[in-house]
Amino acid sequence: MTLFHGYDVPFSGYLDEQDFKRDLGVMEKELGTRFLTDERVDDRLRDRTDIVIAHGSPERLLSDYVEDQHVDLTVIGSHGRGALFDALIGSTAKTLVETLEGDLLIVHYLPKE
Repeated sequence: MTLFHGYDVPFSGYLDEQDFKRDLGVMEKELGTRFLTDERVDDRLRDRTDIVIAHGSPERLLSDYVEDQHVDLTVIGSHGRGALFDALIGSTAKTLVETLEGDLLIVHYLPKE
């Protein structure tokens, strides 16, 4: 299993590109490691999981990864912010539905109230 995290930061062109990419990459790797070392993650699953972290357009990065690695099933999380947000900003999940090869499972995030 692979835990893939593609991230992009709006207006990152205004930041010092090299320092920004390096610092953010380190932070993202630490978050991935912390996620896998959480006590709720089974040891057998942890041992079978790789982490891939890449900076850029998540839609493009994941589409390329799925195609290059011949992925059978892609599972993504979605915040589902609403139609207005999607119309103005765009929906990563919608784009992935339209572009990814293979099967796609979308898990909708519902915060506890």
